[in-house]
Amino acid sequence: MKFEFTKEQDALRELVADICDQHSNPRAGYDSDALIDGTLWEALRATGITGIGASEEHEGGDGGAVELVVVAEQLGRAVGAVPFTEHAAAVDALQRMGDADQLKRHLVSVVRGDVIATIVAPEPAALRALDELYQDKVFYHGKLTPRQAVLQEKIRFAERWPQRSYKIRPRSVSVSCNAASEVCRVQAIMERELANPATNTKSQDVATYDINVTRSGDALKIASETSAVTKLSDPSSSNPLTSVQRGLERLLAQVSRIRVAPGPSDGQTKPSTPVPH
Repeated sequence: MKFEFTKEQDALRELVADICDQHSNPRAGYDSDALIDGTLWEALRATGITGIGASEEHEGGDGGAVELVVVAEQLGRAVGAVPFTEHAAAVDALQRMGDADQLKRHLVSVVRGDVIATIVAPEPAALRALDELYQDKVFYHGKLTPRQAVLQEKIRFAERWPQRSYKIRPRSVSVSCNAASEVCRVQAIMERELANPATNTKSQDVATYDINVTRSGDALKIASETSAVTKLSDPSSSNPLTSVQRGLERLLAQVSRIRVAPGPSDGQTKPSTPVPH
């Protein structure tokens, strides 16, 4: 049995290599808010590479695992800042397990690369993964906390906000490590959009995370975690006229609390509460 690439697979490798040589910018994910190399992704989209693993029935390239590896290898060689592997996995999952409505509404646009897709683990699987990330005792918001208690708080948050969208703020991630203590400090800022359709509630905020990671055997574990959350104000509050109006409302509320008390015989009156200056 010969383990050799076919002529088509060799041609695919050369095509992706040429695309990377012409369009790849490894710093694109750092130098722009998009977090990916849009120029490279557009070139992959234009040549059908984004759907290489999908069937021809769904406008794909009808490629298999070997074709996907060939593309991923060349993107890795060029340090291509595009989520090809995640996108290819989502295409495969959608094609295998999507119902007729999902295939009709989503698959072709994903295969074409018009929409960038990825796979999100269900809550139980995600929580099991979290369980493996923490030490048995964690300094959680400054207090030594059992791992299970930390996970329970994560579960309560997920139940309160079943719909969550996270975006790491560009250039906000920093990592510093101490070789002597084998502890690394990770800091990041994340923009969050939260929603609960059952209660018809929504929230937008910015969370700042500060996490210490240390070695535990052959694995890395979270030893401490803290965060600070700033809720985003109502967009109308940025309007200067709205700010002035609210200021006037507060002033009128203060004035309305002033009562005139009996004054001295000279006819002067004094307020019963001090007037703010």
